[in-house]
Amino acid sequence: MLAERAGLPSVKQIAAQPGTKAVYRIILHYPDQSASDVIGTVRIARIEPTQLQVVYYGHFNNKPLIYPISEIHLNQFIQHISKLKFDKLPDQPDIPYYGVDLCMVERAAGTFLRSVLLAPKYAQGVYATLFDEICRVFPELIRKII
Repeated sequence: MLAERAGLPSVKQIAAQPGTKAVYRIILHYPDQSASDVIGTVRIARIEPTQLQVVYYGHFNNKPLIYPISEIHLNQFIQHISKLKFDKLPDQPDIPYYGVDLCMVERAAGTFLRSVLLAPKYAQGVYATLFDEICRVFPELIRKII
């Protein structure tokens, strides 16, 4: 719902755009408002250069800041989450019902859509590995703006 409230198209809508090969979106939600929520979207297209678009919810009129992304790092990220079997990964179990920072990772390609919800502070195993990889490849996402 956060991306929708920010006026962004859904991952499914982006994936349906002509020339789109895949879309990745990472949303970080801070319920205590210690930082602004963050929505990062990567659209991999056949012709256009791949970029990371980051929206800091409530800042800059919800206009995305554009960051170049290295094809090498992006390919490493894609390979890494493939090894984690992201497409079959359920949401992190035992996430507290309130008061914890949340991270939702979405992937779409064509009509395929997958999302995984995790709580970074309580992440273990594959979920901790997934969040660590996000931090490594997309450091702009974990930059907090108040």
